[in-house]
Amino acid sequence: MKADAANATGAAKTNGRLVPYLLLLALLVAAALSLLASASPDGLEHVASQLGFMDLATEPAPGLMSGYQLRGASSPLLAQALAGIAGVLVVLVLAWGVGLLLKFTRPKS
Repeated sequence: MKADAANATGAAKTNGRLVPYLLLLALLVAAALSLLASASPDGLEHVASQLGFMDLATEPAPGLMSGYQLRGASSPLLAQALAGIAGVLVVLVLAWGVGLLLKFTRPKS
């Protein structure tokens, strides 16, 4: 029984050391791959233009990342990379929050 507890503690320490590197990797991948995003219209826009009701669309309200670019950046490429990084961070915070919610609402056995 003690050996199992020791193995679990060792695994937790290893995973704890690995998390910052995985987060850095996710941020780098998001920054790099966001630069490869297509400028072509997405599927909904494509279908709307084919069916002839694209001109009925209204412009969205300007937001922090409209057009998948973070406003205020000095260059379009930097704005796009920062938007990818911001997206990863938003997903991380949401996943962390759900994990905490599940942890504290799970019945203890």
